[in-house]
Amino acid sequence: MLRSAVTGGRRPAFFTAIGICLGALTWGTAAVPPQTARAALTRGALTNLLNPKVGAFYLAVLPQFIPDGTSHLAAGLLLASVHVAESML
Repeated sequence: MLRSAVTGGRRPAFFTAIGICLGALTWGTAAVPPQTARAALTRGALTNLLNPKVGAFYLAVLPQFIPDGTSHLAAGLLLASVHVAESML
């Protein structure tokens, strides 16, 4: 992350940190016994990814809430994260 910050600045360092966290979550998921949480996680992820209504919702609704002049990737991830947090609550 330090290399990304020095060579690219704050933004690349932030996304490097997100990548590190996603990697940690992936390893944490891999450490779960295969017949319990990992199977449920895989089933849930595949159900969501293969449901075209979810994709249509995100493609139709999220872009209208991304302000001009901001990073579309960062804003999209933020809005999706808010949706995930609300879903988990």
